[in-house]
Formats: sequence, C-alpha cells, structure tokens
Amino acid sequence: MAVLKLDQLSIDRRDLFVPPVDDVISVLNQGLGKYFKEVSVSFTECPNLTSHPFNLTSAGSYFAYVSDKEIKV
Repeated sequence: MAVLKLDQLSIDRRDLFVPPVDDVISVLNQGLGKYFKEVSVSFTECPNLTSHPFNLTSAGSYFAYVSDKEIKV
C-alpha cells in the first residue's frame, strides 16, 4: 500500500465568497416562495448543542426557520 506524503502535496488556498446573511434570506424566500403558499425565512442564534440531549463536540451557529418548520443548518 502506498504512503501519502503530506509534505509533497501541492496545496492552494483560496478565499471563499461568504454572502451576507440578508442576501441568503432573500434568495431562500424567493426560491421557496415558488413552491409554497407562505414562506418566512430568518436566521437566529443556535442553542448550545454541546449540552444534553445533543452532546455534540462543538457548538452550532444558526437555525433556519422556514414557515413554522424548524430546520437545522
């Protein structure tokens, strides 16, 4: 089996585009509005998911609410 030598790998670093949250909300509202009668999208702080009952290794950052349904992102 071949051994991967990390010091021989070529690594390129690129800055990623991170759209403003308001732009994401607007796009989701428009896109979902084509398929649902009522749509409401908002971003809010996520609860600490490192505590019971989730016990994840790191805290989350956002929840997305679509209409009256809550979707984790």
